[in-house]
Amino acid sequence: MTYHKFPGQPWPIAEFSHHSVQLHSGQTVELQLAERGTRLSNGLWVREVRELSARGTQSSILSTDMRLDLARIAARMAARWSQENFLKYMRDHYGLDRLIEHGTQALPEAIVVVNPAWRRLNQSIRRESTQLYRLRAEFGARTLPPSTQCPTNRELRTSRRRIAG
Repeated sequence: MTYHKFPGQPWPIAEFSHHSVQLHSGQTVELQLAERGTRLSNGLWVREVRELSARGTQSSILSTDMRLDLARIAARMAARWSQENFLKYMRDHYGLDRLIEHGTQALPEAIVVVNPAWRRLNQSIRRESTQLYRLRAEFGARTLPPSTQCPTNRELRTSRRRIAG
């Protein structure tokens, strides 16, 4: 399937009929389509599908797939034009062709690349775990009776000296 750049004379408007075409975005549009069989200069027999725009211009599409209906051919060509327009926009505004380079660069085998989203989630999990640990310690300190509370560092040092000395 391809765009026919120089299709020749416009077809009569009477050949066109309305077709509902579902685009790749899911949107359904009404297009005026017509088709004919055409033999190319190299002898290949193809289907020629034309779309009649509201301004009266005709866009021609050539296809060798005889099984597809007109609406599917028009939908596939619209999807292709959408991709081509996107790539042209990227080339014109973002230097897409300049991003391509043919050189290679060796990378160490053990390189670690951390996903930024994972890093943010892991950081928030650690923060919440630390807060939970502190709350549990505070809860334990408030609920344990004074006789079962853990000794302070000073009390531990004093008892060690008594044992050692």
